[in-house]
Amino acid sequence: MALAQRMIKMQESQTVALNSTLARLKREGKDIVALGAGEPDFDTPDFIKEAAIEAIHHGYTKYTPAEGSMELREAIANDAFTEWRGRLAATLRPSGVKQSGAQQQTS
Repeated sequence: MALAQRMIKMQESQTVALNSTLARLKREGKDIVALGAGEPDFDTPDFIKEAAIEAIHHGYTKYTPAEGSMELREAIANDAFTEWRGRLAATLRPSGVKQSGAQQQTS
């Protein structure tokens, strides 16, 4: 059975390739600070785990819109306004905030 041309042309994700290279270098004993894939080399802090579990218990278990949930976008806009005390963020509205869980979603 022959593969379709589009399958033959597929390439490994650059992120996956970078992770493979970094893993190999670490196995070789190199001191690596990996900033590529966004996967930290430490466990998720307990307060984040607890907040995630609480969110699951409150029904936050579905995919969000590509631009992020309105609730979170509102919180980001409000936080930016508070943080900058109205400067620069005075016109920031939730509709102008885009939030995603990963860089690939925002590319």
